[in-house]
Amino acid sequence: MADDALDKSACRALARARVDHLLALLQAQRQTAAVSTATDLASHLARAIDAFHMEAIRFRMYTLDRLFASGTLDVPPEAQDLLADIRHALEGAGFQTRSISH
Repeated sequence: MADDALDKSACRALARARVDHLLALLQAQRQTAAVSTATDLASHLARAIDAFHMEAIRFRMYTLDRLFASGTLDVPPEAQDLLADIRHALEGAGFQTRSISH
Protein backbone atom coordinates (compact mmCIF):
# COMPACT_ATOMS: atom_id res chain seq x y z
CA MET A 1 0.00 0.00 0.00
CA ALA A 2 2.84 2.41 0.80
CA ASP A 3 4.39 1.75 -2.63
CA ASP A 4 1.07 2.61 -4.28
CA ALA A 5 0.90 5.89 -2.38
CA LEU A 6 4.50 6.65 -3.37
CA ASP A 7 3.72 5.87 -7.00
CA LYS A 8 0.68 8.14 -6.90
CA SER A 9 2.70 10.89 -5.28
CA ALA A 10 5.41 10.53 -7.93
CA CYS A 11 2.79 10.66 -10.68
CA ARG A 12 1.26 13.79 -9.18
CA ALA A 13 4.69 15.43 -8.97
CA LEU A 14 5.39 14.46 -12.58
CA ALA A 15 2.06 15.93 -13.69
CA ARG A 16 2.84 19.17 -11.87
CA ALA A 17 6.30 19.35 -13.48
CA ARG A 18 4.77 18.78 -16.93
CA VAL A 19 2.22 21.54 -16.30
CA ASP A 20 5.08 23.89 -15.41
CA HIS A 21 6.80 22.92 -18.68
CA LEU A 22 3.57 23.51 -20.62
CA LEU A 23 3.16 26.91 -18.95
CA ALA A 24 6.70 27.92 -19.93
CA LEU A 25 6.07 26.77 -23.50
CA LEU A 26 2.79 28.68 -23.71
CA GLN A 27 4.27 31.83 -22.21
CA ALA A 28 7.02 31.77 -24.86
CA GLN A 29 4.45 31.84 -27.69
CA ARG A 30 2.93 34.87 -29.36
CA GLN A 31 0.10 35.81 -27.00
CA THR A 32 -3.05 35.36 -29.05
CA ALA A 33 -6.42 35.09 -27.33
CA ALA A 34 -6.29 31.28 -27.55
CA VAL A 35 -2.74 31.07 -26.16
CA SER A 36 -3.66 33.43 -23.33
CA THR A 37 -6.69 31.27 -22.51
CA ALA A 38 -4.56 28.10 -22.57
CA THR A 39 -2.00 29.77 -20.29
CA ASP A 40 -4.71 30.73 -17.81
CA LEU A 41 -6.20 27.22 -17.88
CA ALA A 42 -2.80 25.60 -17.36
CA SER A 43 -2.16 27.94 -14.43
CA HIS A 44 -5.52 26.99 -12.92
CA LEU A 45 -4.67 23.31 -13.48
CA ALA A 46 -1.39 23.76 -11.59
CA ARG A 47 -3.25 25.22 -8.62
CA ALA A 48 -5.85 22.43 -8.76
CA ILE A 49 -3.10 19.80 -8.67
CA ASP A 50 -1.47 21.52 -5.71
CA ALA A 51 -4.82 21.57 -3.90
CA PHE A 52 -5.80 17.97 -4.83
CA HIS A 53 -9.02 19.44 -6.23
CA MET A 54 -10.37 16.55 -8.30
CA GLU A 55 -13.26 18.36 -9.96
CA ALA A 56 -11.10 21.34 -10.94
CA ILE A 57 -8.47 19.00 -12.41
CA ARG A 58 -11.08 17.19 -14.50
CA PHE A 59 -12.70 20.44 -15.66
CA ARG A 60 -9.38 22.12 -16.59
CA MET A 61 -8.19 19.04 -18.48
CA TYR A 62 -11.50 18.84 -20.35
CA THR A 63 -11.32 22.53 -21.27
CA LEU A 64 -7.67 22.32 -22.34
CA ASP A 65 -8.48 19.26 -24.48
CA ARG A 66 -11.27 21.16 -26.22
CA LEU A 67 -9.06 24.19 -26.79
CA PHE A 68 -6.22 22.10 -28.21
CA ALA A 69 -8.67 20.22 -30.46
CA SER A 70 -10.33 23.43 -31.69
CA GLY A 71 -7.56 24.26 -34.13
CA THR A 72 -7.36 27.85 -32.85
CA LEU A 73 -4.29 27.26 -30.67
CA ASP A 74 -1.05 27.94 -32.56
CA VAL A 75 1.56 26.13 -30.47
CA PRO A 76 4.34 23.64 -31.22
CA PRO A 77 3.45 19.93 -31.33
CA GLU A 78 5.35 19.52 -28.06
CA ALA A 79 2.46 21.25 -26.29
CA GLN A 80 0.03 18.50 -27.35
CA ASP A 81 2.54 15.87 -26.20
CA LEU A 82 2.84 17.61 -22.84
CA LEU A 83 -0.93 17.65 -22.44
CA ALA A 84 -1.00 13.88 -23.07
CA ASP A 85 1.83 13.39 -20.54
CA ILE A 86 -0.08 15.47 -17.98
CA ARG A 87 -3.21 13.37 -18.49
CA HIS A 88 -1.29 10.10 -18.15
CA ALA A 89 0.49 11.26 -14.98
CA LEU A 90 -2.72 12.57 -13.39
CA GLU A 91 -4.53 9.32 -14.13
CA GLY A 92 -1.56 7.44 -12.65
CA ALA A 93 -1.98 9.57 -9.53
CA GLY A 94 -5.63 8.51 -9.29
CA PHE A 95 -7.29 11.63 -10.70
CA GLN A 96 -10.18 11.38 -13.14
CA THR A 97 -9.37 13.55 -16.17
CA ARG A 98 -12.27 12.75 -18.47
CA SER A 99 -15.97 13.32 -18.18
CA ILE A 100 -17.94 10.18 -17.45
CA SER A 101 -21.24 9.51 -19.22
CA HIS A 102 -24.13 8.81 -16.90
